[in-house]
Amino acid sequence: MTSAGAGQPCLFEDAAAGGAWNVIASTSISSVSTVNFTSGISSTYVNYVLVGSDVILNTPGGISVRLSSDGGSSWYSSSNYDYTNRTYSTASTVGAVTASANQFDITASVEAGNGLPTCFVVEFWNLSQSATHKAIHSRTHVIKTSGQSQGSMSWGSFKANNAINGIQVLADGGAPTLVSGRITLYGIAHA
Repeated sequence: MTSAGAGQPCLFEDAAAGGAWNVIASTSISSVSTVNFTSGISSTYVNYVLVGSDVILNTPGGISVRLSSDGGSSWYSSSNYDYTNRTYSTASTVGAVTASANQFDITASVEAGNGLPTCFVVEFWNLSQSATHKAIHSRTHVIKTSGQSQGSMSWGSFKANNAINGIQVLADGGAPTLVSGRITLYGIAHA
């Protein structure tokens, strides 16, 4: 909004470019063990963000991500991820450092069968670059059966110098299934 001069109505202009969250893909979950994003990940965006809304598991377990450099034909699952996780709740705070893992855990173990959803945000930087490791950061919130609120943060890296063009979200630990919810992948525009 800008001034058109004294006594004149204000002028409304288009918002400045940059910082826009552009939807790459969005998936409604319906009883699956993985959700794969294998198109739209390129050098168009430096930053990508995955948002999980009201994700429910059928059995206790966690939610993790894996990356691919061949469009999802295979997923890096052998000692490619280093990260630190910190979980906070109204009852306790715990943390762990994990090196050479076969996935990047974005949630601690989540209760299942209680109908209470998990929500998360995962950020990825420089996925299209083949000369550097990829930074990953996640934030999660879940309400436990006891009514206790629990949040966690994980930060770390993917340790292979390959351009990434696939992101997989998976339910892990004891063969849980992603029962319902929505996961959306965004590309963040700089200009």
